[in-house]
Amino acid sequence: MELAWSLDELRDLDSGNVQLLLELLARNKINLVSAFPDPDPEILSMFKHRYTIQEGRKVATFRLPGEAAHV
Repeated sequence: MELAWSLDELRDLDSGNVQLLLELLARNKINLVSAFPDPDPEILSMFKHRYTIQEGRKVATFRLPGEAAHV
């Protein structure tokens, strides 16, 4: 069984601690869901699935700078 855990303002944590937290949660089959208003590429790079809300409440995949779009 997998669980989802939400954590608001993940950016408030040091990126090293975020990495350790993600590793700990993954070992225990817990998926972390978080949201923060300003994208932080270092933290976002640790997530496989990244989304952003665009104008008109449209959900889109968030791409990091230099990341190629999937065809």
